[in-house]
Amino acid sequence: MMGGLNLMTQQAFARRAVSEAKRRWLMGATLLVAIQAAVAATLWADEASLRDKHFTAAAQYDPVRIIVQENQRLETRIADLRKEHAELLETSVRRPVTVLLTNLAEACLAVDRQVVVTHLNVELPRPSWKQAAATPGSMLVETVCPFDVDINPFVQTLREGPSERVEIVRSESRLDNDGHWQVHTFRCEWDLGETTSR
Repeated sequence: MMGGLNLMTQQAFARRAVSEAKRRWLMGATLLVAIQAAVAATLWADEASLRDKHFTAAAQYDPVRIIVQENQRLETRIADLRKEHAELLETSVRRPVTVLLTNLAEACLAVDRQVVVTHLNVELPRPSWKQAAATPGSMLVETVCPFDVDINPFVQTLREGPSERVEIVRSESRLDNDGHWQVHTFRCEWDLGETTSR
């Protein structure tokens, strides 16, 4: 009877944890969309600044030929600028986050889903998009599992992954108050869009 109650308690805890993890993931997806919009806004602001600067300089000479030449150089620079932003978004956000989440999903499968992700937070590079490599991006993962589950296969898969390594810069472990659950926290980090270990 006690064993049945303990199993029901574990299942109820796991359902609440999964529901919370889904809610936090939706918040993270909304954040990523907002970030992409912010990058686009920055791009168009840069383009407008370039247009003002070049056309002001060209107007001093007035001939149509010079204005046409300036316009051609400007369009080339704008194309380069758009490419720079796209590459930055890809290397500093999309690719490393995809690798991190893939490793995390594989890690859960490695322990037959006995480890539940209760908190997931992706922190993007700062201080600015043009200098995204100046500070690392990171992913904070909090998990919970029964006290008798071996967490090592989960940690190894999170680090090694199916195709790429992820650097775990910090990990903490503890038992909850009644000693029936393991609580683990991992911080994974990337620099310059790279997720391989240094």
